[in-house]
Amino acid sequence: MHRFDAIVVGGGPSGCAAAKGIADAGGEVLLLDKAAFPRPKLCAGVITAKTVAVVERVFGLDTASLHACGALKAATPRYRVVTRQRVLLEDSAPDPFRLVERRSFDHLLLQRAAAAGARCVTETPVTGIDPRRGEVKTAAGETFQARVVIGADGVHSRVRRHLTPRVQARRYWRQRLAHCVEIVAPLQDLTHSHTSLGLHLGYVRHGYAWNFPRGEDIILGMCALPCRGERLDHAFQEFLGDIGYVGAAPFKGHPLPYGNFLDTPVQDRVLLTGDAAGLADPLLGEGLYFALRSGELAAQAALSPEHGFFAYDKALHSEIYSDFCWAQRLRRTALFLLPVASGRLVAGLAQWARRPLEEMVHGYRRYSGRRVGAQGFGVAESKP
Repeated sequence: MHRFDAIVVGGGPSGCAAAKGIADAGGEVLLLDKAAFPRPKLCAGVITAKTVAVVERVFGLDTASLHACGALKAATPRYRVVTRQRVLLEDSAPDPFRLVERRSFDHLLLQRAAAAGARCVTETPVTGIDPRRGEVKTAAGETFQARVVIGADGVHSRVRRHLTPRVQARRYWRQRLAHCVEIVAPLQDLTHSHTSLGLHLGYVRHGYAWNFPRGEDIILGMCALPCRGERLDHAFQEFLGDIGYVGAAPFKGHPLPYGNFLDTPVQDRVLLTGDAAGLADPLLGEGLYFALRSGELAAQAALSPEHGFFAYDKALHSEIYSDFCWAQRLRRTALFLLPVASGRLVAGLAQWARRPLEEMVHGYRRYSGRRVGAQGFGVAESKP
């Protein structure tokens, strides 16, 4: 049996962050993924200032490097918030919103993890996990063992399914799992010009739509929690009509954690990161930062397994979960106000709150309102 200090299941951003952190510290780490890389990945691909900071800290890649490697497709500070066809807010944030192409971005991170010394094995599905023994079995019939197994294998995590029902929290997980539809379309398929990132409200009760231009193409998508009597595909068609989409690209769907973060994503020798643990912003659905940051924290836990699991769980609760609870409160407030308040009132509130919200998105401020800096979300320093 092959033995390692840590086994990482999943080669996305979270798994690569964990594997590289362990390898950088001299640990023997095996990363397994079922796909062949580079591989397609449905994702809006927006990275904020806090995400840029963690990518540079963990992988040594700044925005110039990402652009040179073809992973960074566009950047703009411009954004707009729209309810149906009424513009609530249109502005420029102090920091730009950057858009990565996930196929290239994920492959680049995997290459960085391998260059650091991680043994990265792709096209190798995992078929079984023994959480107590730290054993991982693959479809090829091999068995590997490690002191720590990191489940970074996404929203349909096979690692999570081998943990106890208390950790899995299946009913809670399903109720707070959003459904998403998305297309990538050439700009000529739209009758209107779109140069700003757009967030669109009012099409679904518990969700939102988006349009993110990336130079020669644009990502159009919608996500929502399941709601009786509501059809996501119909709502998406209505949204596409309103923004002037005349193309015929097929929809692609994927699930998105939207408030179903697991209270205790650790058991025995196993810990979960990223989407496998439900780590996505319950207000805006941002997942890339939390995937990367939880992978970074998981590497620290794997390097000191005697106390690391407790420290990992504590860090998630103090740094991430406390903020997620505030994000859920903001989401409930927004969903309550939109149907009952006047458009002028909602627009006024959006205008008043725009700077704090920009700081929250980019990582200079928590959803509770408290400013943070390097010790919080990893941005270089807190803004005045």
